Amino acid sequence: MTPQISPVASRYANAFVDTIVENKAQKAVASDIESLKSIYVDSPEFADFTSNAVISRDEKRSVIEAMAKKAKFHDLTVNFLKLLIENGRLGNLVEMINAYDVVMDERAGNTIVSVVSAFPLKAAQEKKIKAELDKALDTNVQIISEVDQTLLGGVVITVGSKMIDDSIKGKLERLSRAMKSQSDEDSTMKKAS
Repeated sequence: MTPQISPVASRYANAFVDTIVENKAQKAVASDIESLKSIYVDSPEFADFTSNAVISRDEKRSVIEAMAKKAKFHDLTVNFLKLLIENGRLGNLVEMINAYDVVMDERAGNTIVSVVSAFPLKAAQEKKIKAELDKALDTNVQIISEVDQTLLGGVVITVGSKMIDDSIKGKLERLSRAMKSQSDEDSTMKKAS
């Protein structure tokens, strides 16, 4: 699903990307970001560490500096991580990474679209959805797909703040609301008579 990005994370990400572009360090930092994603996946302890409020800023800085040195992170990435520590936002690192990805995609002219389906989409289905969305939005669409079996069937497509719910679950919920609304209107009419 398309990650929800707070205005704060968006501001940090935009400032970070501006700095990266000014210093022509896109490739190096992109590699660092991928490494950070892998660290989160491979080490749940790292996620606990970044969000642990008991650990002092000095301890966090020491650990991050050692990790960054071992991973050979670019100075801009290290400075960004230190900034998050100083501002008490290291616990939001995952959101910051998601915001970075969104900003980079937007600047590359891509539109991120979330497609949630009841079952994994086949390559041909995803290609057809992408083609339709590219045409409808007149832009290059990048699809992030997710599976939610509670949908029963169909898809839910989210582009920015707009959502198209064409799932069976959504249709049943709308039908249920419509029937309840009709039932309430009928009750009101009977009482008025």
